[in-house]
Amino acid sequence: MHRPTFDELTAASYDPAQDLRNRHNKAEVSDAPASIRQSAAKPSAYDDASTREKNAKAELAEMELMRRRGELVPVRDIETAAIETATAIAQSIAVFKSKCGRFYAVAVQGGQEALRVEMTSALDETLGQIAEKMAILAARDQDRT
Repeated sequence: MHRPTFDELTAASYDPAQDLRNRHNKAEVSDAPASIRQSAAKPSAYDDASTREKNAKAELAEMELMRRRGELVPVRDIETAAIETATAIAQSIAVFKSKCGRFYAVAVQGGQEALRVEMTSALDETLGQIAEKMAILAARDQDRT
């Protein structure tokens, strides 16, 4: 840049009154006690509340969008599904427990190998029942949506 032109432009845009105002404002801040200078540097409680409110509104809008997309499920629906699932599993385990007498009889008559075969068969049957019940619950849940 051409130095004489720069100096001429700078002199034309220089405002001595603004320079005095700037010096005066700096003096006020530096003369103030430290607690006031710190509070001036910190955002106000209103700014914090406003920011929190904006963030909360943005989060609510995101949640509403997720709900519309089907990505968000109400807690009561989850609670109902969890109870139904746990009940179905508990019922299947109760059926398995009722077969313990048969396991003992098989173990006494046929030994360890016979017991292993009988228990494996009973566990496979129980797991099949659980899978069936879960498929029924899932199909019913799909019908609701």
